[in-house]
Amino acid sequence: MDRRQDHSAAVKRSPASPDRTAERPLRALGGLLVLQGLGLVGLGLFELRGALASGLGEVFSVEPLLRGAPEALALVLFVPATFLMVLSGLLFLLGSRRVWTPAALSQTLALGGGLWLYAGPAPYYVYLLLAASVLCVLYLNSQSVRGLLHDAPPARDRSGGVV
Repeated sequence: MDRRQDHSAAVKRSPASPDRTAERPLRALGGLLVLQGLGLVGLGLFELRGALASGLGEVFSVEPLLRGAPEALALVLFVPATFLMVLSGLLFLLGSRRVWTPAALSQTLALGGGLWLYAGPAPYYVYLLLAASVLCVLYLNSQSVRGLLHDAPPARDRSGGVV
């Protein structure tokens, strides 16, 4: 009898409880979004450094950017997408379930910017950007992620009513 109590107490204290394992797809998605956002930040800094180096020292003029590297100017399109990616990724990591729309919007903006780059200067990294965005959209719409988001209990206000 004492063994059963010890076993049931160990099961209750196990780190892989159903609540934690059910949240794994959301946490994985959050990590992927943060990683993709930080990758876009690094790519933007790399392109901006190259554009400023080819701009012949004119730092505060837009003309050298247009002549030197149109990719650097195109990366301005990715600023809102990057902000939304990192924000929604962090919120997914913190356990929020209501950030599907900003995450999908960030991927839409990244895909739009990537397609615009593909039609114009077509830098070497555009394929990786498009592939990462498409895979993230597919994961956002996967059954495991959507099932967790739709199974969330309705939000309640302080008085106990449904919001």
